[in-house]
Amino acid sequence: MSKMKVLLVRPYYGVNVSSDMSGDFGHFEYIGAISPDLGIVFGATILEKCGNKVKVYDCNAIRMKPNSFFSEISKEKELDIIIVKVSAPTILLDISFAEHLKEKFKKVKIIIAGHSTLYLKNNLQINSKYIDEVISIPLEEYCYFLATGKDNNISINDFPSPNYTLFPYQYYKERTGKNIAFLWGSRGCIMNCAYCPYKQFYGTIDKRSNEKILEDIKSIYRLGITTLQFRDPFFTYDIKKTIDLCKKIIDSNIKIEWYCDTRIDSLTDEVIEWLYRSGCRMLFVGIESASENILSKYSRKKFEVLDLKNKILKLRNMGIRVMGLYMIGFPDESLDDIKNTYDFAEEINTDYIHFNPYIPYPYNTNMNPEEFDKVVNRKSNVCKKIFNSEIDFLSQQLDFAYSMKRIGLKESLKIYEFQNFMKKRSMRISNNMQEIS
Repeated sequence: MSKMKVLLVRPYYGVNVSSDMSGDFGHFEYIGAISPDLGIVFGATILEKCGNKVKVYDCNAIRMKPNSFFSEISKEKELDIIIVKVSAPTILLDISFAEHLKEKFKKVKIIIAGHSTLYLKNNLQINSKYIDEVISIPLEEYCYFLATGKDNNISINDFPSPNYTLFPYQYYKERTGKNIAFLWGSRGCIMNCAYCPYKQFYGTIDKRSNEKILEDIKSIYRLGITTLQFRDPFFTYDIKKTIDLCKKIIDSNIKIEWYCDTRIDSLTDEVIEWLYRSGCRMLFVGIESASENILSKYSRKKFEVLDLKNKILKLRNMGIRVMGLYMIGFPDESLDDIKNTYDFAEEINTDYIHFNPYIPYPYNTNMNPEEFDKVVNRKSNVCKKIFNSEIDFLSQQLDFAYSMKRIGLKESLKIYEFQNFMKKRSMRISNNMQEIS
């Protein structure tokens, strides 16, 4: 393959976006954490490892707005490709951003990538004069094809360890301010939850070997990063593999703190002990709803209350915190359903909680950008019985009520006020989607 000069950019418009969350759709981040994007991290690494000249502008991390970026990029010479990583919350701005790039670099191939582009490809290929290519597969897979020519049966186990030195990794922080890196142990999911965007985009489970995962951990550890999060939707789906990885981390004598997403009912006493011994200190657990009707409709397996309570208590006693993740505002949900879900959350008593408004992620791959923006950014009511504005209000108030009982009014109010400030900023951006500044 001929060598290229490739620039990858993640735009920033004044509000923090975690662009590889929510199944690579991305979402506005209101808690102060600044996250890497694994699609760009692995994509840039693959291109660079294969001998291409690669430069990354993670504008979201360094808080570089478009005008500053366009001024900075004007110095770049002999570029072959510019790849823009788009996010659902800022999709209209991202498309405008890419079109501005084409106006400035007429001879450079402009590409947009991200889960959102899967639903916009057909429309943009016909209607956009300025975007040369719209990628409908994960960015890291496209970069692997670009670098190697291989375009089928691509696995994350084929990828080299992520090269975070291509990125402003010192800026990546978790919510308490610790420097953090993201890694994959697997991609995709074995579950079939109908609302889940991870399964839509990545398909069924794609494993990375424990040997490679350990090399990934070592690569970030050498940079002085001692906190990491695995971005797998269901990290402990294979208990034997999980325990083996924990043992490898312990045997390597690497002292790290790490977090992951999982189903809490998959955990045995043995795996809980190995998780803790290897440095796991936080689990993110999608519980979603207390309504059996809602869970059944979306092919979600219901948790048993007693089992959840016992597992959460064991994890807490071991020293592993749990964040319970819930959704409210399903199309047929009622206020009573939401109250029951909150009562359920209080009963199982996780350390932290977060209520997310339900988002009806699309399946239609022939949408225009305005239609897509209206759906994924909830610009029309989703729930038949409760307005979107009421769902947004409830999600914030339920988080506040839960945390106030556990950390007190003063600390809860600090978090609430910061999140409220960031949400107002995101609303201003969402309402001015055509403005690049």
